[in-house]
Amino acid sequence: MHREARTRQLLDCAITAFAERGTARAGHADVARLAPVSVATVFEYFPTRELLLDAVLRDIEQFLYAVVALGTTAADTRGRVLEIFHAFQGCVDDQPQHMRVWLDWSTSIREDVWPHYVEVQERIIGMFEQMIEAGRAAGSISSAVIAGDAARILVGQAHMIVMMRFAHVDQATVVRFIDHMIDSALPR
Repeated sequence: MHREARTRQLLDCAITAFAERGTARAGHADVARLAPVSVATVFEYFPTRELLLDAVLRDIEQFLYAVVALGTTAADTRGRVLEIFHAFQGCVDDQPQHMRVWLDWSTSIREDVWPHYVEVQERIIGMFEQMIEAGRAAGSISSAVIAGDAARILVGQAHMIVMMRFAHVDQATVVRFIDHMIDSALPR
């Protein structure tokens, strides 16, 4: 297997391992078991656990940014936010390992991973804040809305949407929750 393809294979297996065992426990042996390759092979591509964890979290980071970027086709801010949250809940079915790692990472308040999580979260909040500011400027969002606060409310509720989907809450309830959340955070 070419080096690039092997790296991607090992990273995909690492994401699965971290989804199964958590960011604090998964390691090279878990990746090797899933690949299946020798532990030495995993160490050849990711020489330390820190580098392996960093590669997984950077992949999750890019995944999250890509999901937020999906909210670009609707004509207004509320529609874009709705697109993002529908895409986000769909990720539970399409990319459940990514979503599990993200949820685990969001609760890993450890010095080795927490600052990176906060940085990613702040960037995503900033992306939502820009959308909300554009909606305020266009008049589709009330001028009384504080963009930063609304962005934090919306991004925080992403966890709830994912948890609802993992708990097998019926689709109609999830959709109703998303609609209510957007109406609450982004009044016209």
